[in-house]
Amino acid sequence: MPGLCAHCGNHATLVCVKCKQSPSGDLKSIHTIFYCSNACQQVDWPQHKSYCKAMKQRKDLSLAADIVQQVAYICREATYENPTIGIEHRADKLLLHELPNGTIKSRRCHTLPQSLLRSISEKEKAAMLSCDSCSDALAMTYEVIQWLLRGMYSSSSL
Repeated sequence: MPGLCAHCGNHATLVCVKCKQSPSGDLKSIHTIFYCSNACQQVDWPQHKSYCKAMKQRKDLSLAADIVQQVAYICREATYENPTIGIEHRADKLLLHELPNGTIKSRRCHTLPQSLLRSISEKEKAAMLSCDSCSDALAMTYEVIQWLLRGMYSSSSL
């Protein structure tokens, strides 16, 4: 998708590869900086450099957050607190049918049955796996977060 050159305003198809497709501050849109030539990009670099660095940081942090979220969902799916025996859609709500606490005493955590998860959307599954799991998710993903952010940035200008 072409745009306008950030330096001269002409029709452009080249993009800054460092910051291309960086998420906006609200994560609802994507930023890409276009150039019509390598010469325009080089001339614009002094003005673009700080913006580029900030957008690259934002892109890296957004990717790290996506990875951590997926790891948290995988861990949560494998270690759900209560055995779930049914999932039902009722009046724009997702109802989980679980065995009462203490029904099964052999295990504290249970794997969610894949057959039940196939009946709901990915968005509903994410909401279900996120419910009441804030501290669990942080505990399960702490080492992944450390590894992803190691050496990334000591402070952020996002």
